[in-house]
Parts: sequence; C-alpha cells; structure tokens
Amino acid sequence: MENAAAIPINCPEPRDTSNLWNNILHQDLNPLLTLDFTNNVGTTPSNTGKNLIEFDTLLKSFTDDLYLLQHYVWQRLHLEACQHFRVIPRGMRVFCMPTYGESHPALLKQWQDLNIGLGFNYIKLLLQYFSPLESELRTKVETMYNDLTERFVSDFCRNKLHTVCIQVSAYTNRLKIIKQRKLARDYNDFSRGQVFVWPRSQEIPGPIHESNNDHNRTDQVPLTLYTGGHKRRYAHLS
Repeated sequence: MENAAAIPINCPEPRDTSNLWNNILHQDLNPLLTLDFTNNVGTTPSNTGKNLIEFDTLLKSFTDDLYLLQHYVWQRLHLEACQHFRVIPRGMRVFCMPTYGESHPALLKQWQDLNIGLGFNYIKLLLQYFSPLESELRTKVETMYNDLTERFVSDFCRNKLHTVCIQVSAYTNRLKIIKQRKLARDYNDFSRGQVFVWPRSQEIPGPIHESNNDHNRTDQVPLTLYTGGHKRRYAHLS
C-alpha cells in the first residue's frame, strides 16, 4: 500500500509581489487623465444612473452564481478523486455498528463492508444529482457574462467585472487547497486502516495538516476490525 505522500499535491508557487507593491506605493501616472467620456455623450445622468443600478443588480446575481458554480465544480472534482483513490470522506462514512460486534468479528466485518459500500454509493448519488445542476448553472453563468460584457462596456463596469473574476479565482484556489487536504487525510485513514477510528491528533506528511475543526469519532465507534488494504478488499464495490 502506498502512503498518502503518493497523492500529488500541487502547492501554490511563491509570487513576486515587488511590482504590485511598487504600483501601490508609487502612482507615477494619473489614470484619471486617460478616461474616455465620449461614450457618455448624449446620455442624461438619470439614464446613466439607471444603467449602473441595472449593472450592479446583474453583477451581484452573476457573482453569487459564479461562487456557487465553483462550489459545485470542486465538490465534483473531490468526489471523483475519492472514487479514483477508493476513499470515502469522513463526513460520508457510516459509523453505525452492532453493539455486540466485538464478540462476533465475522458479523462486524460484513457490517463494515456494507458501510463501506454505502459510503461509495453516497458518492455516486451526489455526482449523479449535482452534475446536471452544475451543467445548467455553467450555461447560465456564461450567458450572464456575455450579457455583461456586451451591454456594459465602460471602463468602470469592466473593472468591476474583472475584480469579481479575481476574487472568485482566489476563492477557487482556496477550495483546491481544502480539497487536497481532505483527500490526503482520507487517503491516510484508509492506508492506515483507520476508516472507522482515527487518532484525535494526526499529521499528514508534507505541508498538509489535519484541520482543527475535524471531530474525532473514536469515542463513538470503538470497533477497529477494519485493517486497511482497501484497494484489494473493496475493489468489487461500486
């Protein structure tokens, strides 16, 4: 069995902030002198105000949907990776065990096999349910983006749209790191035979560490028959 370090973890590369810092500290050119007001000729302040109100309304809806889309995307990517590495997230594992399981290990093994299979079926259910929602939302977001870029062409509007894209990109990177951490954690659980029981404090090799918000289930599930080797024992489960 490979250890969890075998999972490829792409850590963000360090970025050079010197140019960004210089731009913040030194504003050599006045950007206000290059504004183009020709597009506003012939429009009244009231019409311009109405356009901005409509733009803000559409932009807010677009932003909310774009964040939700990233949530759907990384949920799917995480679950697909769980299927690939044959692991089940801790929050989707079934911990219901027979109270007399310790005195009947054969029964306990079959019971745990059912729990493992049910966990993988939960993953399949979520993928099947959310995939069409993700596809529908992606189409909606693309339509809204095209509408915003075609109808609102001023620098002000385009800069606000660009800022939203930067913020969502940063959120996407955070989601990626979170999913990598959880995947490595769950891979360690299965590699070490700690599917139904795991230490209260556990480190994952490399730069990824156990989240302090994860709850330990050792006091609730003291049965530890499962001994690892999930790729061999549970390869038949779908």
